[in-house]
Amino acid sequence: MVSLSWMLVNVTAVVLFDTLLEKLNTKELLAVLGHELGHFSHGDIWKNIGLMGVLLFIAFYLFGHLPDALFTQMGVIPEAGVQIAMLMLLLPLVSFVFTPFMSYVSRHNEYAADEYGSQMGGKENLVSALMKLVTENKAFPKSHPLVIFFYYTHPPVLERLKELGFDASNTIVGEEAALSKDGIFSHMDSNDH
Repeated sequence: MVSLSWMLVNVTAVVLFDTLLEKLNTKELLAVLGHELGHFSHGDIWKNIGLMGVLLFIAFYLFGHLPDALFTQMGVIPEAGVQIAMLMLLLPLVSFVFTPFMSYVSRHNEYAADEYGSQMGGKENLVSALMKLVTENKAFPKSHPLVIFFYYTHPPVLERLKELGFDASNTIVGEEAALSKDGIFSHMDSNDH
């Protein structure tokens, strides 16, 4: 189940996939739509495009100004083709350095979009939708902080729920009485809250 928003020139779209429409009720869908509209309202798409542009400019500047001595020591001539090859070889290293920053910005945007979605569709409905999404997608509710720091573009669901002011151990999902202690939440105990 996925929803996303994207924007090109004068076209803005929010995509709600059919599986999402099948699993969520109307109020939950409104909260998810509110989340996606939060990205649009905050200009997250344009911010991400601008940020990527700045990071690519920095990377291309660095690779375009490598000292000739580096090429000489490698036994190659500093021509355009060699510089492109160096770019292809070293760009993953530069990308690795920028990844935590990009992930942090993305997680910040997700929290802001969650807040916007909770204002539009209600916190309870957004929480319920998140619980259904994490269950359906088989996502891990917790991860090691270093993994989150480097790679997570979305905060783990338990952190998102906490930010929305909900305790995951007693959240009601749909018509169920309480969150069961099996499945993805089986590792939780009362000391985690």
